[in-house]
Amino acid sequence: MTSHVEMTDSKETIASPLTRAVFSFRIVTIDHYLTPPNPFMDKTESVFNEPGVQLTRVPVLRVFGVTKSGQKTCAHIHQIYPYIYIPYEGSINSKEVTAFSYQLGTSLNRAVTLALNKNIHDPQCNQYILSILLTKGIPFYGFHAKFKYFLKIYILIPEVTSKIVEILQSGAIMGRSFQPYEAHIPYYLQFLIDHNLYGMDFMYVSDLRFRMPILEREHPSSLNENDDMNGHTPDSMFMSFTNLNTKENHKWPDQINIIKISHCELEIDVWGLDILNRYLVTERRYQPFLGNVVNNNENIPDEKLVHSLKAIWDDERLRRQRHNKSTILTQPPSQENRAPHSPFSNENDLRSTINSRLDHINVGLSQEEIKNKREEMRKKMAQIDEDNVPTSFQMVDALYPGTVSTTENDLSLIRMSKEDHNTSFNHFIGSIDTLIDEDLIASRFSSQKVKKVLKIEIND
Repeated sequence: MTSHVEMTDSKETIASPLTRAVFSFRIVTIDHYLTPPNPFMDKTESVFNEPGVQLTRVPVLRVFGVTKSGQKTCAHIHQIYPYIYIPYEGSINSKEVTAFSYQLGTSLNRAVTLALNKNIHDPQCNQYILSILLTKGIPFYGFHAKFKYFLKIYILIPEVTSKIVEILQSGAIMGRSFQPYEAHIPYYLQFLIDHNLYGMDFMYVSDLRFRMPILEREHPSSLNENDDMNGHTPDSMFMSFTNLNTKENHKWPDQINIIKISHCELEIDVWGLDILNRYLVTERRYQPFLGNVVNNNENIPDEKLVHSLKAIWDDERLRRQRHNKSTILTQPPSQENRAPHSPFSNENDLRSTINSRLDHINVGLSQEEIKNKREEMRKKMAQIDEDNVPTSFQMVDALYPGTVSTTENDLSLIRMSKEDHNTSFNHFIGSIDTLIDEDLIASRFSSQKVKKVLKIEIND
């Protein structure tokens, strides 16, 4: 599994993202559904389908919670897709990566269709992979001193993720077996991790669309505006939303006809890129150099890295503040007086193995040659760090549009993407064949019964 990201609080950025929030609510429960794509909110095409073929369904997360003023909320989160990684050992030349990704994506689509006993000639059945992009990360298991390249595979139907993993491992496509990474992490948990969210914590968004109608009357507030936590959230977070005080550009126009499907007082649509919690953390670079750490020459900040506990401490500070108590929290002392170290039964053997391997690596080398070898390794690490390939942390918003606009006066959708991934695949359409062992697919998968019926919940 690749290390998703090493994150740390950035004190300089804690206040700024949340001041842009127009809405927040506490996360209580999460589910998802499949629906025909809404052109104002969802992606409508995949790069691995023929041009003009529309997607028949996309996943939408549904988060239920409550605002700070007590209004029950159902939030539809769009453009969040499950994904897995596979190692990539080829050239990072853009054309070669695109060609390999296109062949892999189209082969996977066809292989999954065969494995599920669907019609491979029906373009609407070959819709399982949304996109494949190059990224880099550090493998989680074992010791790795530098980044490695991976392909991030975005999946359109969460329920077929395990089937895709089986196909990749079986060797039925591309003439080889792939080792998927992070395939064991559930769809909901990927969403929470990527966007710095936790159960019973608040989600802050900078843009949204309310599904109408909204109640005209004021909802009784359970908190007052003075309960703002350290000034990090605007006063609007504590207001009750009504039809009168909600901005028109935050409402779905009547012409679009997007209606409520829940019984919650508030029902909203949110784009993944507008979730602000993610911007409360910054990426920590993968290396300090190991030698500097050992010699205490590396400036490693003294900080708490369990971010899920931070929300609990913030809630406790808010509770104390409401009761006019001190908000300074003291932590129990750590166990300073621990028992003397007792070596494991095989520790001496393991240390001996490590030392012998180190001696083998540096056998016959002078101290100057060992120093030069280390310097050469550091230069290689610097090169892969500066190759413009995004890290897994930076890849979270890779598929998001840069600008989205839906107003009553302008019902057209404006999407200014950071990079148009569709156009880079256009010249490969029809020129690269799928590479599938259909006999292996038929013998290994076609006889299996599909354990789970995929239900499509249609949202008119």
